[in-house]
Amino acid sequence: LKPGGLNPLDGRTKIIVYVDSDNPEWTTYERNGFSRAFSLNILPTTQVLIGHNIQFDLLHIWQHPELKAFIARGGRIYDTMIAEYELTGKESKYSSLDALSLKYGGTQKDSKVTDYWAEGKLSSDIPEELLREYAKEDGKNTELVALAQLKLLKERKMMPLIRVVMDHLLAITEMYYNGMYIDYNNFLFFKEAQEAKLDREFYELTELVKPLVPSDFEVNLDSDMQLSALIFGGEVKVIKQEPLLDEKGVPKVYGPKAMKAGQIVQRNIGYTYGFQGFCKPLPGMSINLKGSYSTDVEVLEQLDHPFVNKLREYRKRRKIVNTYCAQLHKFTLKGCNLIRPNLEMVKTVTGRLSCERPNMQNPHPQITPLFSSEWLDEGVLMEIDMSQLEVVMEAFISGCTNYLQDMEAGLNVHALMLSFMGEYTYEHIIEQIDAGNEEIIAKRKQAKGLTFAGQYGAGIWKLSQQSGLPQEVVKRVFANFNARYPELSRCKEEITAHLLQNQVPMIGTPLAMWDKQEAPEGHCQHYAQWQSCFGSLYTFYDKGQYNRFKQFTRTYDRRQICNYPIQGSAAVLVGLLCGKVFRFLRKYEGYAKLRLEVHDSLLIDIKKEKQEEIVAGVVEIMNSGAKYIEEIFGIPCSAPFTATYKIGQTWKECK
Repeated sequence: LKPGGLNPLDGRTKIIVYVDSDNPEWTTYERNGFSRAFSLNILPTTQVLIGHNIQFDLLHIWQHPELKAFIARGGRIYDTMIAEYELTGKESKYSSLDALSLKYGGTQKDSKVTDYWAEGKLSSDIPEELLREYAKEDGKNTELVALAQLKLLKERKMMPLIRVVMDHLLAITEMYYNGMYIDYNNFLFFKEAQEAKLDREFYELTELVKPLVPSDFEVNLDSDMQLSALIFGGEVKVIKQEPLLDEKGVPKVYGPKAMKAGQIVQRNIGYTYGFQGFCKPLPGMSINLKGSYSTDVEVLEQLDHPFVNKLREYRKRRKIVNTYCAQLHKFTLKGCNLIRPNLEMVKTVTGRLSCERPNMQNPHPQITPLFSSEWLDEGVLMEIDMSQLEVVMEAFISGCTNYLQDMEAGLNVHALMLSFMGEYTYEHIIEQIDAGNEEIIAKRKQAKGLTFAGQYGAGIWKLSQQSGLPQEVVKRVFANFNARYPELSRCKEEITAHLLQNQVPMIGTPLAMWDKQEAPEGHCQHYAQWQSCFGSLYTFYDKGQYNRFKQFTRTYDRRQICNYPIQGSAAVLVGLLCGKVFRFLRKYEGYAKLRLEVHDSLLIDIKKEKQEEIVAGVVEIMNSGAKYIEEIFGIPCSAPFTATYKIGQTWKECK
């Protein structure tokens, strides 16, 4: 498939050329863009459609009857760009077909077509025969690259993974085509109300400080230096431009030959303003290299003053207006009340999806009520989320039987972490949480932070700083944790040992250093790859450092060793389940639409008429992770991969 155009759904594509590798002389040339009248030449025996960045191509024909029939009978797709990303351990991102053609022994296409584009010509201005030949060369190179990749994928036992990834791509394509339904008029009302509140809060903040600042001082709420001085006290240096006066006190002007002829000459003058401050610095706070105290949200949350309280609200509102409202306004398709977030599959180092234009992975709670079912009162939204996925995945990858048994028994992992502090028993903690004991609930939340930060490789000092717990308490927690679950730390040690044994020197590439110092002479960068039980490859780079005894050492980042395998394997399972849900929902066309994947959850739009059976089918799939792991990857699995869901009229009600 070889379309021309930037966005396949914006209506600007005018020329589409189709090629068939089984019949290289066959092409279809469509001068007016998409039409259901032409044949794609997809035969009943066709099993796989292959392309480079194939999602772009598929979107042009997503509603074509031949493609629908192909998918319905179990047809698969294969994307050479995504395959290269997986083969290279997530290193090759957005690789071009030209680059892969060179890598795998293909040929470079005739540049006549690209010369036309370079001159600003449209595809419709290019002779038809040239475009046909250009498309044929693309088809030949795509086939050559795909065959070479498939050979490598088989050798590296990555074929089950690739099938999962490509079905996931089908689901992502469906999500992009469907988009997310937003009531645009309601959104505009919300946006204008938030902007008005932001203006009012800005006015109120400036009024609070007006009695404390000179009349010629302009308050800048985006300046950390100013906020530090206003809140904690200190000096602010401001540079102002003032007219340069001659000896008679008359402003000087630029001469007739100057670029600013006739304009008043300005000079920079520095002024220093001092402030007493509203609050005392918090214990342990120190002035940073810029000469100010931190005014980050973590600091402001610990202060209580009318100005600080109002500043917190102002910052939250500013983020809603400048980040969420601005992005939604920019990317909403006004005519159909849709936004189409772009889910990228080849951008991260772990295989997790990246969402942009706009980013909907962490929506603000005040934004989610704006999204509802496309069928309005006749439909509902369903969000189904994998429960403690990364915790369960870590237990599965490491083979930690105690961890798996504890989760199957329904133990509260974060309450267990709190019990490891030694102050309360696990049973007492659960009893007090059920009774609504706020102190215990707050301590469990503190322990939850240890669970996740520790899972991703944070050290004792960092965990102590983040949690507010003494270092000896943090040490005790993880000593008890490792005693109960020894396989978890052993798995990380085995990955580290594998990297050290299989690392490859990158001759000529300087070694990266932790402390930004220069590496000793003769030390180059090393990299190594590790392959998960699902076949997914991850790439690691070592770093050098000088320890406190000034001895040079080099290591791999423990946080990456903790993070990549867990997060990446979780992404594989979510992709697998997402692909299964996509296939299932094809039977309910007109009654259900995949809308979005957010981390470990799926958002689905369902017509009430078929709600009960669709929800039941989706829930069954999302709770069958262990079964699918055995079927697809041949790995015995009893891990409790389960999901929970909520139904609502709006996205907010699904949270």
